Amino acid sequence: MKMLPSISIVLLFTGYSSAVTETATYMGDSTSSRPLEEALDGIAAIVKDSSNISSPLGYLQGKPTVIQEFDYVVVGAGTAGTAMGYRLSEAGYRVALIEAGEYREYSGPSFGTIPALAGLFASSPKQYNVTDWAFFTEPQAELNYRRLHFPQGKGVGGTSNLGYMLYNRPPASFHDQWAELVDDDSYKLANFQQFYKKAATFNPPTNDSPQFKHASTISDLEDFEPDFQGGPIQVSYPNFVSRWAIWVEKALRSVGVNATQGFNRGDVLGYHYAQMTIQPGNAARSSSAEYITTAKKKNLALLKVFPKTEARRLFFEKNRATGVRVTAGDTKERYLIKASREVIVSAGAIKSPQLLMVSGIGPAHVLQQNNIFSISALGGVGQNLQDHISFGLSYEVKLKTGDASIFNYTELGEALHVLRSSSRGVLSSNGLELLSFEKLPFEYRKSLSAAETNALPLRLAQDSPEAVLVSADGYIGDYQTDLFKQFKHKNHATILGTLLASSSQGNITIQAADMVNTPVISPNWLTAPSDKQLAIAMFKRIRALFQSAALRPVRLREAWPGESVHTDEQVLDALRQSMFTAGHAASTCKMGRQQDDTAVVDHKARVRGVQGLRVVDASSLPLLPPGYPGATVVAFAEKIAADMIREEQGLE
Repeated sequence: MKMLPSISIVLLFTGYSSAVTETATYMGDSTSSRPLEEALDGIAAIVKDSSNISSPLGYLQGKPTVIQEFDYVVVGAGTAGTAMGYRLSEAGYRVALIEAGEYREYSGPSFGTIPALAGLFASSPKQYNVTDWAFFTEPQAELNYRRLHFPQGKGVGGTSNLGYMLYNRPPASFHDQWAELVDDDSYKLANFQQFYKKAATFNPPTNDSPQFKHASTISDLEDFEPDFQGGPIQVSYPNFVSRWAIWVEKALRSVGVNATQGFNRGDVLGYHYAQMTIQPGNAARSSSAEYITTAKKKNLALLKVFPKTEARRLFFEKNRATGVRVTAGDTKERYLIKASREVIVSAGAIKSPQLLMVSGIGPAHVLQQNNIFSISALGGVGQNLQDHISFGLSYEVKLKTGDASIFNYTELGEALHVLRSSSRGVLSSNGLELLSFEKLPFEYRKSLSAAETNALPLRLAQDSPEAVLVSADGYIGDYQTDLFKQFKHKNHATILGTLLASSSQGNITIQAADMVNTPVISPNWLTAPSDKQLAIAMFKRIRALFQSAALRPVRLREAWPGESVHTDEQVLDALRQSMFTAGHAASTCKMGRQQDDTAVVDHKARVRGVQGLRVVDASSLPLLPPGYPGATVVAFAEKIAADMIREEQGLE
């Protein structure tokens, strides 16, 4: 056993500007086989000790257990809800923002603020009840009947506190299809782009940044032009570029993939280094919680945030939503928060349909089975669940990767010191630095039958990708127990593949008429035959990249699933064993035209059959954006808030 020197670690978090300084002594054999999470208990203790800091809400803190009235009540202070609350209060309206969780920094250990640890702990029990609702799916028949963790953000910032912090905007065709599906040209990219810009601030890399020579800074600045620059969410390039990302770039070029000028202009096809929602100063995650921080700085006293307050049921007078019944914090006391204008549900793709159903809005048979009085029988509530599913091939390689720093306690301590002293190093990046959005080349998709090709989703326009390939600076494997093992001096690298053109759709329903009961989640991954064939084709594409001459100098052996896996049947078996959700659930309260029987909300996000109620989050998107939907979800909230303000002011 070695005793490492004491390391002074500054953990810098989003949500407040001060830092928590603690000294931790790490002890342990750097080649120990105990799980990684155990090795990081010291970090967890430091984060937990920071909970004695006063809440960052200050005068924004709502007063619990008292019946009170606001102009608007927003359910969910997540990716979309924080933007809604901020913009409406900025316009002069009284807004209550109800959130079942709290700030991640005060509710327990949250590793997701450190970019390199975000992915490792995306499915970690240490995050449950801190930033995640800890939902699991029903057994998935096409994934060997596995029950998978299904991420849903909990706490101020919501799902933007989870995941990998990757930022991109979808292709123009996605917005064309959105506009067509809802009969509203305001969703076309030319009209919608302003809301992407309004939500975020871009921080170009400095001349001495490792990313400077890799980033397309000129086009980036145009994508975040000053007319709309200055949104709360910080978009940056990480202060680290892994050697593996540079090798993957060589491999992509060698097989004819072209670089693109970035992923924010409506044409995403090609490869580019990834932008991330990372704060430029301290290399910590930037989430939608920044809206609340900004509200406090601007003295938006009309906004009141109610943390640790769970919405139990929407309150209606006749068919008009006029409030939300909630449970207050640790006391569990129930009370009513009233809305004189509207209630806005922004609880996410799982909780939003659940709240509608327990409140009497949903499929008639579900309401009847659970003895719920029907306010509006809408068959589409909880249906049309769309998601992205991922897998990776992992190889042992002849270069130092993130494994060396994350799974070796000595190097982990050194990396933490570098992060603390300079906001750089391997921990300042999520390890997913190079993205390649692509349509699979003909040689990998020619096995699809005509029927399978015709079954591909409508979104497959000329500029719409079928997959994204991602350089991952470490071992992913089957994304199960091996993720946390010690590798004993071995270095691994992965190329991840995420299926962006899935035809499979799932659903969410309830098992009781109460929000405290866990919803029933059935994503139905790989149930569409075309999804299986696309996944197999993606697998072959990734293996071919690993086997390319460009990677020969660093390639050793295939660690997962192994070279013995080569027939389509064997590949599909490996995929069924290892595929995992990207955490991009959407469309369970989807937007649509009046004649669309599966639509839950109209083009202004208003719930059908009732008054005074909207759903604004990923659940109300009519289809799932290809790529990483966080940017689209928050921009959507910006748009709806702007439309509502214009309506109230008589400008529309």
